Amino acid sequence: MQPHKKIMFSLLAVLVAVLFALGVGELLLRVTGFEFNLHLSKIEYGWPDPVTMKQLYYADQDLLWAPQNYESVLEQWREKKPAIVFMGCSCTESGKYVAYFRSIMKEDQTRPPASVINVGVSGWTTYQGLQQLKRDVLAVKPKIITVYYGWNDHWASFGVEDKDVGRFNRDHPGWLLQLNRLRLVQLFQSVFIRQYKTNTTELRPPRVSLADFKSNLRQITRIAAENGIIPVLITAPSSHVKGEEPQYLAERGLTNLNELVSLHQEYVGAVREVASEEGVHLIDLAEEFDKLFQEYPLKRQLCFKSDGIHATPAGDKIIADLIYDYFQRHDFFNQIVQ
Repeated sequence: MQPHKKIMFSLLAVLVAVLFALGVGELLLRVTGFEFNLHLSKIEYGWPDPVTMKQLYYADQDLLWAPQNYESVLEQWREKKPAIVFMGCSCTESGKYVAYFRSIMKEDQTRPPASVINVGVSGWTTYQGLQQLKRDVLAVKPKIITVYYGWNDHWASFGVEDKDVGRFNRDHPGWLLQLNRLRLVQLFQSVFIRQYKTNTTELRPPRVSLADFKSNLRQITRIAAENGIIPVLITAPSSHVKGEEPQYLAERGLTNLNELVSLHQEYVGAVREVASEEGVHLIDLAEEFDKLFQEYPLKRQLCFKSDGIHATPAGDKIIADLIYDYFQRHDFFNQIVQ
């Protein structure tokens, strides 16, 4: 056999051996049940569950994950040139308050309705909202954004905060995300992601610390203002009562269920604090619902689903009314026209 053919044959044999070894390794990891899908199934919070995440969302290098139709929706946003953008988590994405808000505008004959889009994504934190604002929302040039986060930020992470996952993504090629269904890739992620952990004192720190939550909100409000956009912060309301917290939350997003009410209040308070310090608009839904429940205790069950986080249609109607009323009182609609 000629020398060059021997070399080619040897290289081919090595390639086959490597592919065989990788195949065996992949098979063994699957048989043993190993899984570490960093971006979709390992981040723990209320909704959606890991199965739903895999079906409806894809891994995104900047946003961590996004809906499967996100790119096509982005094109629609650019074409619509919306005046008002509603940002947030599942309370916004799957909530009905944006649709109710749009309906109220159409019924108001005193002015033409403004164009509105809902860019909320389930499971998102202020970290992801900040990335979305910089990469996607600024490009559509809205007049007003509402910022409604505060649940997923304080859920316990799987060990690494959202900002650390973001740094990991930026330091590695985009094609790695496309291969993240392979268990060998997940094994690589599980080993090297620990090097990016900034909080070494807690086994499961919150996805976004309270300090980072405030920082993210400040950045969102400042970037919006610098680009001629009016930012409106919104506190996340709840129907939770101390001692009656939904048990399933302890299995997904909390290390101590007894801390739920006080923990959420800390993040609600942070929204108020940032709004005051930055001198930006605040719609305090948490306070408004607390007042409502004090006067009408039975409405606690009518306004929120059993998780105490997501509003029912009745609750979303109240949210829409409160937001619309705030917009009217602060002359937002005339500013949009101008």
